Amino acid sequence: MFLSTCNSLLLITLFLQLPLQAQEKSKITRTYSVAPEETQSLKIALEGGISSEGKIILVEKNNKIIVQDLSTQFEVIENIVAAFNAPLANVRIEILSKTFANQSRRNLDIQGRTTIGGVSIGNRDRRGVEVDFGNSAGINDSLSSQFLVVRSGGSAAIEVGKEVPFVDYFWSYAQQHGLLIDLKVRWEKIGSQLAIRPKVFGNQIQVEVIPQIRKLSSDFFEPEGVLSFQNLQTTVTVSDGGTIEIGGIANADREFQKYFFGFDDRQSSENTQITLKASILKN
Repeated sequence: MFLSTCNSLLLITLFLQLPLQAQEKSKITRTYSVAPEETQSLKIALEGGISSEGKIILVEKNNKIIVQDLSTQFEVIENIVAAFNAPLANVRIEILSKTFANQSRRNLDIQGRTTIGGVSIGNRDRRGVEVDFGNSAGINDSLSSQFLVVRSGGSAAIEVGKEVPFVDYFWSYAQQHGLLIDLKVRWEKIGSQLAIRPKVFGNQIQVEVIPQIRKLSSDFFEPEGVLSFQNLQTTVTVSDGGTIEIGGIANADREFQKYFFGFDDRQSSENTQITLKASILKN
């Protein structure tokens, strides 16, 4: 009994005599649960937050991350985890599109009457035919504004053309860029839209804009399908509440731009300006 008491007192004395630095270097282990889609991102973030003596174990099966590190390092680690567990911000995206087009048309007007192959043709009683060539031009400008609310990291779409008549052009374009799985399937009708994907980083909002073709069908058993042109993706960064002009579709040729926004071959010149405004909605 006496020896046991002495041993306990000795151990306490030795612990109290340990250098303060040795106590501060004591390691602890904590386990964090995370959403499946955030597992890898959190692991990468934590790797930049642990000390040189820290370790991270990823348990993908259970969507857990085990962290072992110095006790003094866990204030940084906890802040990183808290940032990932915080509710994702909602972002209001407003798209203003302006289109400017000059429409030209050439007319061929025939007046009079003549005989061809024994048949009398024309629209006047007098003999002879008067042929009149005429050109007409007009301006066909439009302005549209749409907005949507989407969670940071999520995706939503803004409709551009409810029904686009250039089915063959876009089918061929998709086929040439290796975007079609079944070349035997032809599209009946299509529409055009812009996919919007915002991500919030502090006071900055990164927005991806991706042109898409939406397959339309009157068949109840034929679901709509969406084809994304990732090669034409535009990425911009704007401050909260800021506005930025992104022009038309990046890297798209003139023909793609024209048909995607609904211009036809009667329009000799066209231009589309897209202005994007992004705002973080406060809770």
